[in-house]
Amino acid sequence: LQRRPMKNPLVKLAAAVPIGSFPLLDYVIVTSETVGASVRQLIRYLGLVDNPHVIAIHESEDPIRVAFESRDGPQTDEFGIALTLLRIREEAGERFRASYVSFRHMPEDPADMEEALGCPVRAGTAWAGFALSRSCWDLPLRRRDPILANLLRQQADEAIARLPGFSQLHPLVP
Repeated sequence: LQRRPMKNPLVKLAAAVPIGSFPLLDYVIVTSETVGASVRQLIRYLGLVDNPHVIAIHESEDPIRVAFESRDGPQTDEFGIALTLLRIREEAGERFRASYVSFRHMPEDPADMEEALGCPVRAGTAWAGFALSRSCWDLPLRRRDPILANLLRQQADEAIARLPGFSQLHPLVP
């Protein structure tokens, strides 16, 4: 039998990474009130893990764009975007659906990626990331817990403050 390589391996890897693999970061995110709040927490505390992305929210646009800028190239974008979308979908439920995913490069198998992420994939665009409707942005998360979220944010703020030079390079997002 001819061996066939796995297509979109980083998207499949992202689907296999369970919540809790990055304990403090994951739980700060999943205890947020809404999808939008969880993305803000992701940006704020990304420095807790060795993550190669800088993420920016373009909330004034319709749909809202969440742009990823990676220092490690397009495949890293695939993993980071897939991990973020799959985690949010798990926490927000079936009503969550990204408007589309955008990549600067051409993914190996866009149709397979569309099936895995549950939304259209656009390739060869000027930016990498995903877009969400305002209604998806405002969806509540199933594990939202303001008391636990505040406690976890305090711990995360303390951890971020201990990182050398982090505060000068990465200002906290409110």
